[in-house]
Amino acid sequence: MNEYAIFMDIDGTLVDDHQHITPKTKAAIQTLSKKGQHFFIATGRMLDAARAIAAQLGPNVGVIASNGAVIQTTSGVKCKHLGIEALTATYQAAAKNKISTFYFTPERVYYTDQLPDYFSADANHRVAGTNQPKYEQVSDLADLLTHETEIVNGIMISDDDPVGLANASAFLGTCPNLDISTSAPNNIELLPLGVTKATAIRAICQDLEIPMTHTMAFGDGENDLAMLKTVNIGVAMANAVPKVANSVRNHTDSNLNDGIATFLTHYFD
Repeated sequence: MNEYAIFMDIDGTLVDDHQHITPKTKAAIQTLSKKGQHFFIATGRMLDAARAIAAQLGPNVGVIASNGAVIQTTSGVKCKHLGIEALTATYQAAAKNKISTFYFTPERVYYTDQLPDYFSADANHRVAGTNQPKYEQVSDLADLLTHETEIVNGIMISDDDPVGLANASAFLGTCPNLDISTSAPNNIELLPLGVTKATAIRAICQDLEIPMTHTMAFGDGENDLAMLKTVNIGVAMANAVPKVANSVRNHTDSNLNDGIATFLTHYFD
C-alpha cells in the first residue's frame, strides 16, 4: 500500500455536534494509521485545542492549526506570526466596525472586547476548542502589539452586523502582509500573508518526502478550499457549503454520517 498524507478539518468534517469523533471514523483512521498512512488535523483552531481532538485518534496524528500558521509534527512545532502591520490593520477594522475579534497564540486567546453574548458553547468550540483556553482581553492597540511575537492568526466574528463584517472584509482585503478567508458566514479568518492550510500541507509533504500525488484532504468550509484544491484527492463533505461542494470532484457523506470513514474505506479497500 502506498503511503499517503491525509488531512482532515475538524468542525463539520471530523467531529459530530458534540465534538466527538465517532467510533466508526476513529476505527477507520486508526486502522489505516497502523498500516503506514499519515493523518493530520487541519483546522482553524488554536494548537492547544486541535491537540485535544487529535488525542482522540492517538499519538501519531499531526496537527495543522490556526489555518496553517502552526504546524506540529514529530519534529516539533513551527509558527508563522501575523506581525505588527497586520495586527494594526485588523484591530483598526474591528474597532471601526465594532466587531469582536480574537487573536490566537498556540495556547492563548486575546480578544478586543467583552466576550459577546452569543459566545455559546458551540462558538467557544469553533474559536478555541473543548478544552479551556486562557482568554485575556487587550485594552487597546498598544496592548495588543505587546503580544505580536506570540500571535499567529485571528478571527473576527459578527452574528448581527453583516454590513459591518462586509466593510471590514473589504478593507482588510486590500491590506499587505495579511490574507483573509471565511469558515462561516459570520466570520473573517485572519492569517499571515501567504499562509493557508495548503502551504502547510506542501511543507509537511516535503518533510515526509510524500509526493503530492499521494495526498488527500476532507473539508466543508471555504477556509478548506485551498487545501482541497492543493491535494490530489480533495473530498467535500455532504454538508459542505456550495462553493466547496462545487469546486471538487470527490464527495462523501456528512460528518454526522461517518463521511470520512466511508470514503477512506472505499478508497483503500
